[in-house]
Amino acid sequence: QPDLLIGEQMLVDKRPFVRRHIRRGDVVVFEYPLDRRKDYVMRVVGLPGDSIGVAGGRLFIIGEETAVEELGEIDIDSEGCLSRRVQIQKESTGDAAYSIVRVPDLPASLDGYWIVPDGELFLMGDNRDNSADSRTGFTVPLDHVKGKAARIHFSWDSCRSTLRSDRFWLEVR
Repeated sequence: QPDLLIGEQMLVDKRPFVRRHIRRGDVVVFEYPLDRRKDYVMRVVGLPGDSIGVAGGRLFIIGEETAVEELGEIDIDSEGCLSRRVQIQKESTGDAAYSIVRVPDLPASLDGYWIVPDGELFLMGDNRDNSADSRTGFTVPLDHVKGKAARIHFSWDSCRSTLRSDRFWLEVR
């Protein structure tokens, strides 16, 4: 199952100490650079000065390909409550391991090569084939980061109108 699901609310650690110690793999809440009135949640994959590459859906950090392990396929609800078959993979950066979602019937992810500017982060959504993240042309200044996602405190499945109480208080990984 993905680490975060649509309809979840989380507790965010906003202490200044936490924001100064962001690592690859952390899930952060930030002001979206293209509309700072909106908060987004994404995973840190690149730190200031890092080189990031994406080729054929594979992620490279400072020239090293991240390790990917296939975990299987599941059906999840997408926009409009349409069920879609997705692949769940575990991606490991060396600093962290986490689940990502791949959607086989969507076009390949955005390929490219980027250098993360000083004082900024390169962020990617865990739904790799359907995410408006840093691959679309923005990095996130550290001062736009509001904090690190810590725990899920509420999870609502709007397609089934039910609580997902088994996800309450799970640590965000």
